[in-house]
Amino acid sequence: QVNITVGLSATVAASITSALGGVYSETLMKGNSKLTVWQRNVLLGFYSIVLGLGAIACMPEQRHIVSEKGFFHGYTLMTCISISIQGCGGLIIGFVMKYATVILKDIATSLSIVFSCTFSALFFDQHLGAPFITGACMVMVGAWAFSMAKPPKGDP
Repeated sequence: QVNITVGLSATVAASITSALGGVYSETLMKGNSKLTVWQRNVLLGFYSIVLGLGAIACMPEQRHIVSEKGFFHGYTLMTCISISIQGCGGLIIGFVMKYATVILKDIATSLSIVFSCTFSALFFDQHLGAPFITGACMVMVGAWAFSMAKPPKGDP
């Protein structure tokens, strides 16, 4: 059963919170902070741990499973690889945000999604429909337009 309203609302909420988080993180990285990129990543990681543990504490059935079988129960090699890839991606994004802009990070993320899906179609016989092709074209045009834009006068 698909609920389009819930799915669309979740997507819009995720987009808004991602944008706000990106702008906030860029402000932290490029502001007058004395913290290094590594220190900032550890700090942001700590917030994630607190929120994750808070979520487990609020869900009695999950809390019961974690207390009986341990936090890593059910993890497979693929789960560990996925977590490692996400962690490395987070570190790379931290460096990108330190030396680039949120817009550039979003374009890079969008291009990586397009390339990942394209490779999945080529190697794993995934079907790419018209919505994906349209989205991929929009991402490519956006990346091209951003690369062609001239900086405002007064910017170095």
